[in-house]
Amino acid sequence: MLKKGMSTGIFMLLLLLYTVLQWRYLALDFWNDELYTLRYFACASFAAVLTDYHVPNNHILFNALNRLYLLLIGETDFLTLLQSPEKLRGLMFVYAGLTLWGTWKLGARFFSLLTGLLAVAISATTLPYLNFALQIRGYGLSALWLLGLLYSTLSFYEKRSRGAAFGIIGTAGALMYTLPSNLYF
Repeated sequence: MLKKGMSTGIFMLLLLLYTVLQWRYLALDFWNDELYTLRYFACASFAAVLTDYHVPNNHILFNALNRLYLLLIGETDFLTLLQSPEKLRGLMFVYAGLTLWGTWKLGARFFSLLTGLLAVAISATTLPYLNFALQIRGYGLSALWLLGLLYSTLSFYEKRSRGAAFGIIGTAGALMYTLPSNLYF
């Protein structure tokens, strides 16, 4: 039987493995879609991020968070950012890590410790997650919000708490504001 302490240790090893596998992508040059997103949204004014939807590259909440992050680290110039993609990819890595952590917590709480670990192992090693989790696109943040929505929904189903209800409302709103196609879910 898997104990909680052992589960935590295995999760940390899986996260370390994921970090090693992703390390090569941190400094990877930006892709065309990422460049467009950065130039016209993440490096633009907050007014542009919040109101300009001339193309679907504006994942609004995602770009607003990117803009805030870039302001906090003092990196506001598009051309300078091109020289060090790892500055923004690091934030994507945080989203990916939080998503894996949440996957582990969800699986362990609602199913079993082994289920949580298997879900992380499977998620972290799928080709789409390995190849695209660090891209400057709204999908990684959407995965995090989706996980939060699922966790809140299961929590509400288990115990009709006000906190879980607010979790459902908050994550559903964030999910839709991050990427409108999240309405499909």
